[in-house]
Amino acid sequence: MTDSRLRPSYLQSEYLVSGRTRDFYKFVKNISAAKTKPEEQAYVNNELRKLLAKISQPDVSSAALNEYLIKLIHCALLGYDIDMGIIYAIMTTQSGETVAQRRVGYLACTLFLNKRHDLSIMLVNTLQRDLKSLNYLDTCAALNALCYLDYLEMTDHLLEPTMKTMESPRQVVRKKGALALYWFYCRSPSLLDQIEPFLKAALLDKDISVVFAALEIWKKILLDNVEQYEDLLPTFLQIHQQILDRHVHHGYMYHGVLAPWAQITCLQIYGIYQQHDIGSQKDIFDFVVKCLSCMENKVDAAYAIILECIKLLSSMDTFLLSSLISTADNGDFSSNPFYILDPFLKANNHTMKYLGLTALAHLRSTDLWYPDWKDGILLANILLSSIDDSVLVIKAISVLDICVTREQTLHCLQATMIQAIKQCVDGDTLGLVSRWFIDKLNDCVDNTSEWWIETTLMALAATGNRLDTNYVETQCHTLKQVLLNDIEDTKLRTTAVNSSYTILTSQSKNGDLPPNLIQLTFWILGENTYLSSRFTETDAMELLQKYIVLCQG
Repeated sequence: MTDSRLRPSYLQSEYLVSGRTRDFYKFVKNISAAKTKPEEQAYVNNELRKLLAKISQPDVSSAALNEYLIKLIHCALLGYDIDMGIIYAIMTTQSGETVAQRRVGYLACTLFLNKRHDLSIMLVNTLQRDLKSLNYLDTCAALNALCYLDYLEMTDHLLEPTMKTMESPRQVVRKKGALALYWFYCRSPSLLDQIEPFLKAALLDKDISVVFAALEIWKKILLDNVEQYEDLLPTFLQIHQQILDRHVHHGYMYHGVLAPWAQITCLQIYGIYQQHDIGSQKDIFDFVVKCLSCMENKVDAAYAIILECIKLLSSMDTFLLSSLISTADNGDFSSNPFYILDPFLKANNHTMKYLGLTALAHLRSTDLWYPDWKDGILLANILLSSIDDSVLVIKAISVLDICVTREQTLHCLQATMIQAIKQCVDGDTLGLVSRWFIDKLNDCVDNTSEWWIETTLMALAATGNRLDTNYVETQCHTLKQVLLNDIEDTKLRTTAVNSSYTILTSQSKNGDLPPNLIQLTFWILGENTYLSSRFTETDAMELLQKYIVLCQG
């Protein structure tokens, strides 16, 4: 690559502020410019050979060694073998002239040293030194590295100095110290008794960032030992209350919501307690309702908190939850906490609809649903208006499956579902919607019902010739058997005749019907037209003749 080609991009601001040399910039550019994997491999392997020769020189400067390590990191991220650089990464952590250089050394060690690598023992003394350092940047670099290194001897030598970092006046050191202690716990759960006092103290730390880090740690610990820490539930509630009361620095505000990630963690912690029947469900209910009220008319992160609140409420006992909602209503059902989902379900935005449906799917009992949702009409309208969005259709079907358990509900949905089937463009979406609707008809409606005959025929016709042939054949066979068994009465056959005539009449312009359904309608009209009072046998014969001509054409 010539100097003239390098110079314009060489002077870009991204490069100028990076502190890297021109040689490093050429190295990255040449890798990026490789057009094939073999070309890249040839270049990188050649550079690695050069690096090995340079890095092993006795007079290499600390700054040059730092840049060589960054090149090795780049190669490691691309999947190349850089084992020859491990010893130099360890040397940099020990003898780097600046904090930045030592941090690069630690970063390289965490990437290069596999778990339980024998050379990890060479880092123990360096980690001990930096954990006790008066320079908090060195301490932070050591704490960061601890979370990625896994060597058995480290626990004995490094646990105590790590615990002492929790006494640091720097909040960033205490926060990273808490995370490092958690990783000690992950490696050896038996250390929890030693670590526990420091992690409990972190929940009461004067700096809220340390508290938020401790929340996430305790969520993980509670998944394994929740019964031991029933006494911590009031502490978590107090922290959450502090956030809701806005007693947290506004720097944690995100799109109008204060510390949303910490709030989500608190809600997930309540859920863990809830799963083990620890704590008062009524107290949790009251707190979650308060949290929901704080999220009204807010956006973005508030949506995630609303979803967590709904998930938590849905995990409670249905009978108790119903009684708590009834008590809170005072005659006004809009005070139902789940009503907060209504704007999502009625939104024009597909993402908001999906969020509303996802939350509603957690409410497996329709007793907790708002009355306007129970008949399924709103859900069916969501499906119809979003029929081109397969992800939203799948979610809408899964929620409809919860509330559609009776024939009466299907009566309400008939027109909307038939229209949705007709508007399906994607074949997979058509199959999902039509199969679900027809299967629900078979499950919830008596097949000796006139309405079942009429609706099933209409649904099959609405699919056009795009539904699986075997499935259509099975449904047509079932319909035919029901009609053959209709001996004592003629209502079913009469309904089938009228529906078949209507279907063929409406399709006379394009003839787009499943072949099995065409055969069935021809058989119905041929055998039972005399039962109809709407048209004569001559009319039926003329219609069949036209349809045959249409199909032949």
